[in-house]
Amino acid sequence: MKNIVRQGWQKFCQAGVWAPMAWVFCAAHHGNLETYGTLAVPILYSSCGITLLIITLVWGMRPQTPNLKWLSWLIALVCVLATYLLYTPAPAPIVHMGQALGGICVAWMYTSWARLYRSLPIGACIRCFAWALIISSLAKIFVDLIPPEAECIAVSCIALASPLLANRASHQGFPAEEVEAVYTASNVHRLWKIACGIALFGTLIGIINGIDADLSAPLTAEANIFLHLCEIALGCVVLLRAVPWHREFDFFQIWRLILVFMATGLVIMPFLQGDARAVALSLVGVAQTIVVILLWLALMDIAHYSSLHPYAVFGAGWVLYALPLAAGYFFAQFIPMDAQGSSVAPVLSYALILMLMFIVDSYPSGIRRIFADLGPTIPANDRFPDLERNCQQVGKAHGLTPREIEVMELICKGRSKAYIAETLFVAENTVRSHSKHLYAKLNVHSKQELIDLVRPEVPHRNSR
Repeated sequence: MKNIVRQGWQKFCQAGVWAPMAWVFCAAHHGNLETYGTLAVPILYSSCGITLLIITLVWGMRPQTPNLKWLSWLIALVCVLATYLLYTPAPAPIVHMGQALGGICVAWMYTSWARLYRSLPIGACIRCFAWALIISSLAKIFVDLIPPEAECIAVSCIALASPLLANRASHQGFPAEEVEAVYTASNVHRLWKIACGIALFGTLIGIINGIDADLSAPLTAEANIFLHLCEIALGCVVLLRAVPWHREFDFFQIWRLILVFMATGLVIMPFLQGDARAVALSLVGVAQTIVVILLWLALMDIAHYSSLHPYAVFGAGWVLYALPLAAGYFFAQFIPMDAQGSSVAPVLSYALILMLMFIVDSYPSGIRRIFADLGPTIPANDRFPDLERNCQQVGKAHGLTPREIEVMELICKGRSKAYIAETLFVAENTVRSHSKHLYAKLNVHSKQELIDLVRPEVPHRNSR
């Protein structure tokens, strides 16, 4: 029983990024925002984005800079002060000061988890973040349901939880893994499509939520709870899809799912009035949650295979989301009020179509590496040190061509078809054709059956 409790506490600590996730939502949707929401939210994200930009520049240009772990506790105390300013009735400048301080704190709390998650393979990161998403959603529901006078105390405790859990997780020790760096300062520009997609999406979210002053105020309690339940469901889907069954994540399929929720919310928004518009905003909120999931997991995987400092990787990733989000809020203030129902939704829908055409249409170099380690793989250990030799033997015994044997080796290593296409310098359709032919020759019907054929005595598990 003690072991179960200890393991549960360890997992809870490793999923501690739920604390800044919950705090920033409360800061952006609660407190005095009903009165000062028009400027308060963009101030929060502007402050966060500028701080992240500074972090990216400092640790990107000087990676030998100390990690400054001690700063996390000071930041937490400042975050408690910011919470007090947000939830205590006060003039607008005081509330705006609280948002500015809160943005600085959130930026540091996010990046403080980067060093811990960088040492984990993507499968372990998925487990940690899925639990973080579920726990943060439960915390948000709790804050929604408690009396308003107790919210400030609860949100302050959430702020203090981040450095506490990070400290405990670092003392537990994350299993270090030596990997070859894929992303370096000279080739990280290959991820430009991800950067464009995140920035464009952040801008759209900011515009949608800033179009009307009513939309800057907190959502209805029912809409909030619906959004949080959707987040819990998404966390459970991530756990059930990727963790026990070792299934692959298709980066661009996830983007298409995001666009479906976004487009649906935009289409129905002009036809709804008053509190009913919260339904459309909830759908947009679900899309925003999926983007946050995708961004966190992508940054974890990129940092794991990067020679850059993890603070620089996570800082750059979140800058691309926070600053465009704030810019969208500010831009929305200049949209004429009579254009909300007739002009804005078509313009935003057009922007989504452009995103679909230019961001989601292909697998450019660099993006194929992301999530490539998911899916069933053949464990590398002393009992089976030579995967290539065994694949050669199986391939020759069944009449496979040299190219089909190369594809089989990469499939057994857990690589996606897009990643194999980039590695072999061929089209993805060519890889599909080779896969179809070798599956037919070997009389197997799935990746797991192929692995069982190459090494039948290995139990089904995922490791590198």
